[in-house]
Amino acid sequence: MAIRKVKQSQELKSCILVLGTDDASVAVMSGLAGALGCEIPASLAGIGLGAISPRIRAFNEELLSSAGSSSEDFTSFHGAWMDSPYAPDFLDRAVALLDEEFGRAPLFVLSDPAISRLVPFWAAALERFGCAVHAAIVVGDEGVADDPGRNGPLAEMIALRQMLDGEGETRGMARVFVTPEQLAQQWAEVVERTRKAFRLSWPKAADTAEFDVADLLEQYRRETSPPAGPRTDIRNAWLGQTYGVLSGWARTGETADGQAALDRIRAEFDVASMAFARVVRAAGRRRQQTALKSCANGLRPSPRQAVANGSDELESVKAALLEQRRNATLLGAQMEQQIEAREAVEAQLLDAQAEIAASRSRRKEMARVIGNREAKIARLNEELAARYDELAKLQRLMVRSNPLWAAKAAVKKINRSVRRPS
Repeated sequence: MAIRKVKQSQELKSCILVLGTDDASVAVMSGLAGALGCEIPASLAGIGLGAISPRIRAFNEELLSSAGSSSEDFTSFHGAWMDSPYAPDFLDRAVALLDEEFGRAPLFVLSDPAISRLVPFWAAALERFGCAVHAAIVVGDEGVADDPGRNGPLAEMIALRQMLDGEGETRGMARVFVTPEQLAQQWAEVVERTRKAFRLSWPKAADTAEFDVADLLEQYRRETSPPAGPRTDIRNAWLGQTYGVLSGWARTGETADGQAALDRIRAEFDVASMAFARVVRAAGRRRQQTALKSCANGLRPSPRQAVANGSDELESVKAALLEQRRNATLLGAQMEQQIEAREAVEAQLLDAQAEIAASRSRRKEMARVIGNREAKIARLNEELAARYDELAKLQRLMVRSNPLWAAKAAVKKINRSVRRPS
């Protein structure tokens, strides 16, 4: 889908796009920006800071649904959707929604965890709206914690998808990474680091927003109990590695090695998530069929049966996760073998190239030696020919100086004179 390019200038509006894995930390980061003077959605009027626009959330759910997905999906968003007939209409509606929520505000904050999987779409909408986009990524905590109301492994995979896509799709933007503990304990440092990363000035000074921020963070601590340090209890290996990289960036900044590691994890998870999704869809279809059958019989599934269905789904997801982990381990081992084989071939190639270079050098030296010897032989042949000529001359002189040769010559002369007629 062609998107009209907008040149960035001083007149360009700025949007702080807040991404993350859970409502609480995303909302508190948005509220912190709002306390410093950023425009918050008009639909939050009367609700205050620390909330997510219900209109934006509903719009994202509708968009995901149009692509056969939802906010509970852990697969990557269907990229071809952007070229579908639905995309232009949704893009027009998104621009209209931005205008209704933020109007002509020069600096505003847009947030919803679901946007992590929809960054290309919202980047296009914000560009059409005339905005420069800055990304504030909250390295999730509550989104990966055990929740009695959610399937634990499923919640971890959803959080992993949001982390990987949110990070991968915002490369090239001005961005900053923040952890929940930094929000709760070092908000002033977060404010300053964000200002430097985005190269902007907050409309309000931090000290004038102190009481609003205190109320916001007090509610956040009361509702979420953010940890005092990085998490160490994450069970999903990919999620643990991703969380480790991103939380490290929040403390010390981004690294090329970290980006390479996240690219590898994202590629592996993209493949694995398709298998996981099939298992989850199959389990969901079984539940629907069971529910329809129960309704047809005028019955409703008992709580015990509902728990059993949920347990079956959990076991199916766990089994798929274990299988994919085994496959990932095998692929990793095969990759190591391929790398070792490639390195061995490269070493052999280098040896062969060195041997060829040495052989060429030897051939050049031999050609030089042969040329010198041929030149020397030619000189010797010339000298030998000259010696032959000198020897012939010497032989002729020796013959002529011999007395017998002189006598014979005299006799021949007399004979010629005698035979001459008188």
